[in-house]
Amino acid sequence: MVDLLANYRFTDHLSLSVHVENIFDKTYYSGLYLGSARYGEPRAVKFTLRGTL
Repeated sequence: MVDLLANYRFTDHLSLSVHVENIFDKTYYSGLYLGSARYGEPRAVKFTLRGTL
């Protein structure tokens, strides 16, 4: 599984982050339990805008 995180700072007080989890949207197991398996999460994209005063 491959994740990607990018951050861009516009000014000293404003930045934007983009986080892509499971960038290739591969199926994988996140856990195995007594006769059952749990699939991992599909691709997800998250944006974060941060500002300070």
